Amino acid sequence: MFIRQDEAVYRDPEAIRRFLEPCGILWERWEAVLGLEGSLKEALGPGAYPEVVAQIKEPLEALKAQRGYRSEDIVALSPETPNLAEILAPFAKTHHHTDDEVRAILAGDGIFGVEPTEGLPFEIHVSAGDALMVPAYTRHWFTLADAGHIVALRIFKDKTGWEAVYEPVSGVSSSVSR
Repeated sequence: MFIRQDEAVYRDPEAIRRFLEPCGILWERWEAVLGLEGSLKEALGPGAYPEVVAQIKEPLEALKAQRGYRSEDIVALSPETPNLAEILAPFAKTHHHTDDEVRAILAGDGIFGVEPTEGLPFEIHVSAGDALMVPAYTRHWFTLADAGHIVALRIFKDKTGWEAVYEPVSGVSSSVSR
């Protein structure tokens, strides 16, 4: 995990937490995820979803109890995903959700761009072991990192609150490149 804002890059875990705190974004490191990456191709086969969730049960259940989340699923995107560009296109546009966006990255990498209500836009670069909670109504976008693949556990209070809401750009120009 690291954060990029203009020329500044934050890699220290405490610096990252302090940086994200004013935006209400929570980040945790789920060590239980590490070690899953090698077996995820097999684990994502039919019927294996409970096995993957069982391996990360402790941090998942703690987060669900603490924040009131009720369900989860797994999404996997890679260059082999049919219609990948069409799937990613809506998420690459700045949007928000009426519920929190919560992701535990099981494998691969991705980039969440955040446009805070105050301050400059920034990117959150996530990889295996990162669990991120972007609060409801936070303007953001998502894309895959250069490796082009990600496997993420998506965690929900209610899936209807996860639909993307697009609105006009506030006039804040982003110096963060995509």
